[in-house]
Amino acid sequence: MWHGKREGKALIDNGFHDNTSVYVVPPDHYFMMGDNRDDSADSRFGLDQNGVGLLASDRVIGRASIAFFS
Repeated sequence: MWHGKREGKALIDNGFHDNTSVYVVPPDHYFMMGDNRDDSADSRFGLDQNGVGLLASDRVIGRASIAFFS
């Protein structure tokens, strides 16, 4: 992908959700992404924006037992 194009096709720009900043994830934190990018309150948005912010590793409970997609 380069300058809004991928393999000769223009990318669709869905506004704010597609135009986010570069994120720096500190050590012992996770960046969480929702499965519906245009309608997910995930780590792209802080708690003050009804998102989840970055998740500290000590807040993670359990393990994944099945991966449906990878």
